Amino acid sequence: MLYTQQDYDDIKQLNKKLWIKILIATAIYITAIVVCSVTRINWPGYVVAAAWAIYVVFLWGTQGARIRRYHLFLKDIKEGLEKEITGSVKEVDSSITSSDHMEFYTVIFDDDSADPKSPSRKLYYDAAKGVPNMVQGEKLKITLFGNYIKGIEKI
Repeated sequence: MLYTQQDYDDIKQLNKKLWIKILIATAIYITAIVVCSVTRINWPGYVVAAAWAIYVVFLWGTQGARIRRYHLFLKDIKEGLEKEITGSVKEVDSSITSSDHMEFYTVIFDDDSADPKSPSRKLYYDAAKGVPNMVQGEKLKITLFGNYIKGIEKI
């Protein structure tokens, strides 16, 4: 299998670190607001509020959305239904495709159990796992979650 408990634990740790950064920034913000309220000087509070908002939005945009989405993806992979198909690799795209703040390699796969007239399946290999080690024409047994590759076994 491509995904292990260690992958899930690592992304949970990253998620935890992200929320700690946001909570520290929020604590600084609240402290500054209280100090500004007590001293009756408003402009530092406005500056701190603007800096806090910019920091949190920047942090969520650069890290948070990706970490959260990958965490949910790994949870779905771990708990979701899986399906096994056998067939041959038709094409492995070397460019990365983005979907829902995650990156994948596209693999075109000919399913042996499908109708010969049916089109090839488009599968997604997680780019965080590196470049897929597949060769065109290679026979494989693939474990799927939806169209996402969960496991690969050579036949």
